[in-house]
Amino acid sequence: MKHQKTIEQEVINFIKRHQLLFGAKKILIGLSGGADSVFALHFFSKYQKKYGIEISAVHINHNLRGAEAERDENFCRNLCSKLHVEFSSVNVDVKIFAKKNKKSIEEAARILRYKKFKEISEQTNSDLIVTAHNNNDNTETVLLNIVNGSGLDGLSGIPVKRDIIIRPFLCVSKSDILSYLKNEKIKFVKDSSNQNIDFDRNYIRKRIIPNLKNNLNPSLDKVVLNSSEVLRNQKKLLDFFISNTFENMVVLSNDDVLLRLSKLSKYPP
Repeated sequence: MKHQKTIEQEVINFIKRHQLLFGAKKILIGLSGGADSVFALHFFSKYQKKYGIEISAVHINHNLRGAEAERDENFCRNLCSKLHVEFSSVNVDVKIFAKKNKKSIEEAARILRYKKFKEISEQTNSDLIVTAHNNNDNTETVLLNIVNGSGLDGLSGIPVKRDIIIRPFLCVSKSDILSYLKNEKIKFVKDSSNQNIDFDRNYIRKRIIPNLKNNLNPSLDKVVLNSSEVLRNQKKLLDFFISNTFENMVVLSNDDVLLRLSKLSKYPP
């Protein structure tokens, strides 16, 4: 079991290696009240002077779990008050959005969540948005993308940084986070819907990943995270190659697109 300081140092090293907070003066943390986001809030509350940043938090109430959702919102509000962190909460109707746009509940919730994160970040003048995805989340995402059919983007897993969204906790596991919170006597809330294996992600988490770890590789999360980073870098290289190849092979002339077939034939399919 890792010591709390070891876990914190892993995050600090990860932030430094990927330059996640470079130039930031204020960050907005997505706070669900669950273990991961509570860990994120406490981490940045503890180290905000080190990074020279202000922190604020936003809670999205998806209106899917009735009284439990209200409990989560109140928990987040009280936690931020205790830590003297600026707090915002937003209500969204996931079911109506999902039905109207023919999306699954999971996908609709994700779309609305990130939309509101962006809006609140602008209202609070935040430079970056922090989501508390961990190592295990990345494994689930990669496996889901494989099952659903994906190219390099999907196999590259959860991006460490995309636009103004950063994920500084991809380097730590769920078990490390739970251990940290337990040792520090930090409370969090549990989302009962995470037990419902009718949701694809929960099925992967509850049924598939434990079997893979028990029977094939106990270090699955670490291996997948490393592979994700390798594939992400290969994707960047491929995009660079394609851009240069396009310039050498394609001529745009008025409304015509001309291909240099003699050069194209030298490349693999």
